[in-house]
Amino acid sequence: MEQTRRTGKARGILCGILSLILVLTLGMMPALAVETAEEPAEETVEVSVEQLKETLLAMGEELDMASRIGLSETETDNGTVALGFTPVKELLPLDEYSVLKVDGEIIGATDDRKALELELCVILAEHGMLESNTTTQFVEKIEIVEVPASGVTPMSMEEFRDILTGKTQRTVPYFIHEGDTLLSVAESFGMEAEAFQEINPDFDPDQFELGEKTELEVFSPVVTVKTIRVDTFEEEIDFDTVYEDTDRMYLGTEKIATEGENGKYEFQVEITEMNGKESARRILHSKVLKTPVIQRVLRGTQKSPVTGSYVMPFNGMMSSDYGSRWGGMHTGVDFAGPEGSPIVASDGGQVVYADWKGTYGNCVIIDHGNGLETYYAHCSSLNVTEGQIVKQGEVIAYVGSTGRSTGPHCHYEVRVDGKPVNPWPYLP
Repeated sequence: MEQTRRTGKARGILCGILSLILVLTLGMMPALAVETAEEPAEETVEVSVEQLKETLLAMGEELDMASRIGLSETETDNGTVALGFTPVKELLPLDEYSVLKVDGEIIGATDDRKALELELCVILAEHGMLESNTTTQFVEKIEIVEVPASGVTPMSMEEFRDILTGKTQRTVPYFIHEGDTLLSVAESFGMEAEAFQEINPDFDPDQFELGEKTELEVFSPVVTVKTIRVDTFEEEIDFDTVYEDTDRMYLGTEKIATEGENGKYEFQVEITEMNGKESARRILHSKVLKTPVIQRVLRGTQKSPVTGSYVMPFNGMMSSDYGSRWGGMHTGVDFAGPEGSPIVASDGGQVVYADWKGTYGNCVIIDHGNGLETYYAHCSSLNVTEGQIVKQGEVIAYVGSTGRSTGPHCHYEVRVDGKPVNPWPYLP
């Protein structure tokens, strides 16, 4: 009875220890002077080291005094030795551990539930849990349950994180699917094919029946974080091009009549990711910010009227030749005649100018290709419009005296690459 009372009293005292003083005197048995922490002790109970050890063993604790109580000696004024110690609450065994279960499978245990809960929150936060446009959750059922501590070995938070995020190799069951390849199976676990094959050297999907179960070594997270994010994007809308045939252009030639411009639209997309990899995407809504401008291209259908030979534009009297005149340069040949007489195209081509042109007065310019153009100036009126295709000998204007002129005539000019040349080599 006396031993039972002493053990019970020692158990109560141990739970509130603040200091231990080992009294060492010559010829005396070492003893522990124990004081309670919550209120001043009315008495000091001397308990031998052996009795303390026996008490803890009776409570189920295998006590290694050297490793569990880190004593540091300090000699006091009265000749005793004061010893530092690890608080008794750290020496006493825990009754329960917190165990993490993922879809019912035990992953590990810890003596710090709050740290484990925080670690799970950190994983979610790394996948955007704190972002305003994002929802994040674990796909699997996550449970933290309390279990008796007996026979359970706790894990560190680092070990937990490595397992949860796939940094620790583990064995998983796998059922063969149709079309499985080494690459597709590796990707299903988020692994590169080379790394997967290195730890599964004998795995060959072709050696299994469809639906057959096997076991694989993988570096794969035991939890799947599903992230749903809503983002807004802007994207260009390509403009369309339409072609319009015209007989005012040569066959095989094209000209852009209206430049196309891309449009722009905005769309809101819901993106689903599994452990950071996109698995689905759907457009919630979209709207056009700018309508694209259609590009119009003119496509010629007219066979080229250019013959390469030239006829007289007007059979009048030559009144002024090409070359020096009045102290300057006369850049063409003048053919005088009655006002209103018809002027014809000396060769086929496309009219590139048909309007008033300064000192030239009413003027027609025809492009014959290869950089060669002919000018017909001082006309009384014009019979063609810009862009028109004309044939050799077709009436394009009428003789007049517009612009700087001394009388009715046709000023005929030939230019090559924009520079006036002698017309006579081109005329019959």
